[in-house]
This record gives sequence, structure tokens and C-alpha cells, in this order.
Amino acid sequence: MSIWGGRSAVLLTRHGKLPAIARPLEPLGLALTCDSSFDTDRLGTFTRETERFAGQKETALEKARIAAAQGENRIGLGSEGAFGGGLFCINLEVVCLFDPEHGLTLFGEHSAPFGLEQASIRSVEDLQMFLDRCPAGQGLVMRPEHAGHPEIYKGLRDHQEIHTLFRALRNASPSGQVFIEYDLRAHESPGRMANIALAAENLRNKMESLCPGCSLPGFWITDIERGLPCSACDTPTDRPRSFVWSCHACDHSESRPVEAVTTEPDFCPTCNP
Repeated sequence: MSIWGGRSAVLLTRHGKLPAIARPLEPLGLALTCDSSFDTDRLGTFTRETERFAGQKETALEKARIAAAQGENRIGLGSEGAFGGGLFCINLEVVCLFDPEHGLTLFGEHSAPFGLEQASIRSVEDLQMFLDRCPAGQGLVMRPEHAGHPEIYKGLRDHQEIHTLFRALRNASPSGQVFIEYDLRAHESPGRMANIALAAENLRNKMESLCPGCSLPGFWITDIERGLPCSACDTPTDRPRSFVWSCHACDHSESRPVEAVTTEPDFCPTCNP
């Protein structure tokens, strides 16, 4: 019998994440609600007014803990996004579940390429080119001068409003330039919201994966054993030969081999050095 059915879960967010997270978790029988009373911007903002107080997973867990404290035996949920990857931007989304009743902390994750843009612009023509490249539904942020200017305008979508604001900020800017970037709050970023939903799906999979040893959820891949042999010369390669599955609640773990017995010579350090 599942430990999730009929229980209450609270998602801590002010940025409209409930539908994206609730839909993947509905089959588990959770009664999921949203708590927007806590100002999650206190834990960090994408627009840099407040630095994130801890790492991505730690911040998601802190949100889940705050949510769980809203009632007895409630499950808490928290979500946190991050961007990195250098030349090619990657969006990593984490959805954390904290269940104090069973002492469980689970993380759903999803990462994907993300078209992230920011620019310092001086002309209406450059502004329009930026807007033309912007995905449908993506909100914008504008500041005079530079990325660290304290005067900030968020959630901009209407092009006429953006053009009017741009002219006002440019006229007030000593350098005549305006900084513009994507608004990365979840409710202003359809791309992020889609990745959050996929992170919630990953969380659901972990919630449904029971440990063969203690039967608690969260039995998942924790390591990769490499060395799948080359089909031509039998040399061990860097390709996975098995995956290690482990339980976070007990000491049970097991190695599960991949279906393939060998790999192509393309991946062999001897055949294809």
C-alpha cells in the first residue's frame, strides 16, 4: 500500500508553480495545495537583489521544510531553478519533497538547454530585435545603465509598454543605455515551467520506486559502473556496464547490468583512440 494516498502536501511558492507540479503527482493520490504566504524571494532572486542563501538543493529543501511546518504530518514541497553550462546555457530544475512522518527527503531533477538572453541596448532597433527573438510568453526585466542598477522593472510582456519604458529609462540613463534580460521567475518563463513539470515527473518516479530492503520510496540510481567491452577487441570502454541502485533510508544497494553485452568500436579507446 502506498504511503502517499490521501495525504496532504503543501507547495511553497509565489510564482504559480502549483499546476506544473500537481499534475505529475496527481496519480499518487496526494491532496496538493499551495502556500504563498512566505516570501520565497528572501531565499534568493534571479535578478540578483538577494543572493541565494545556500545551494540549489539546500534552498529547495528549505522551502519544503517551511511548507511541511504548516500542519501536522504534512508533506512539504519546494522548487528551485538554476542556470549554468557556460557557452550553452543549461536550466536545471529541482523539486524537493520533505516528509517528516517517514523521515524522507527526495529530489526530482530535470535539466535541458535553455535560450537565455541579456543585453545592454541603446536604440529602439536593437530593442525590437531583442523582442523578436524572445519566446512567446517570456517576461522581461529592464534596468537603466547596467545589470546591477537598483531600479528594476519586472514582468514586462506588452511590447508597447516595453518600448515606452525603454525610452524613459534611456533618457534617464547617463550612458544612454538600458539593460534588458529574461525574467526567470517561473510564472514569467514558460520554458522554466515546462522543465519544472518534468522535474516533478522525475520526483514521482522516485516516489513510486520502493526499496527491496525496507520498502520505503526513493530507491534510485546513485552510481554508474563503467567498462562495457568493445564488440571488436573486448577492451573495456567508458560506456556503462551497470547502474548502482541505492536506498537513502537503509544500507541496501544493488548493481543492475545494462541490457547490452558489448558496445560499438566507436567508443573504444583501442579501436578509436
